[in-house]
Amino acid sequence: MCKPVDGGQQTYCSEAGSAELIYMNDLTCHAQMPQQEQISHLELCFDYRLWSGLLEAMHARPQQSFAKLGTTITPAMMQIIQQLINNPYRGTIRKLFLEGKAMELLALFLQEAELKNGQRTSLKADDVKSIHEAKNILLERLDRPPSLIHLARKVGINDYKLKIGFKEVFGTTVFGFVRQQRLEKAKLLLERERISVSEAALLVGYSNFSHFASIFRKTYGINPSLYGKRVEKR
Repeated sequence: MCKPVDGGQQTYCSEAGSAELIYMNDLTCHAQMPQQEQISHLELCFDYRLWSGLLEAMHARPQQSFAKLGTTITPAMMQIIQQLINNPYRGTIRKLFLEGKAMELLALFLQEAELKNGQRTSLKADDVKSIHEAKNILLERLDRPPSLIHLARKVGINDYKLKIGFKEVFGTTVFGFVRQQRLEKAKLLLERERISVSEAALLVGYSNFSHFASIFRKTYGINPSLYGKRVEKR
């Protein structure tokens, strides 16, 4: 997704799975998205006058027209995002819950951005290519992913470099990525296929249904059975 700002004088693009802190001073912004492509987007707005420290974190000044700090959405950040989307509260409790979770999400974002921007990568171009190949293999075999050692052999690097490099490239561990993608796929199955929770769990590789329900609830803030019923009512 790309967004021209400042009358088209500047353009910035967002990649899937990215998180960004953006400062705009008297600017208009128009999003341009590919046709027939589903996009989930969550936006939180802050007044910089109440959060001057954010500008410091971005190495920006109030006089600037535009500044951006970006990183990768981690599983911990995704968990809070889902809690924001699926929160069951109303009134004052809802407001307090959303404000608290927004601050928690901002703290995680700044921590991840600081770590990412402070890293000096030792990965070569071929290593990065192999790590992306590993990600594709995991996506194809979510129900039965290979072990870290077997996965490393398949893409031609050692398991230590895959372990460290995967975290550096995607902001999460191999295990964390698999769990996140499994849950996302299960959620889509419950939304679109109208299948039972046990069927969704099996299709993404969980044979222990109570364990699946537990991590689904922890990640999205709602039981998978209730989530499926909520979708049916729409």
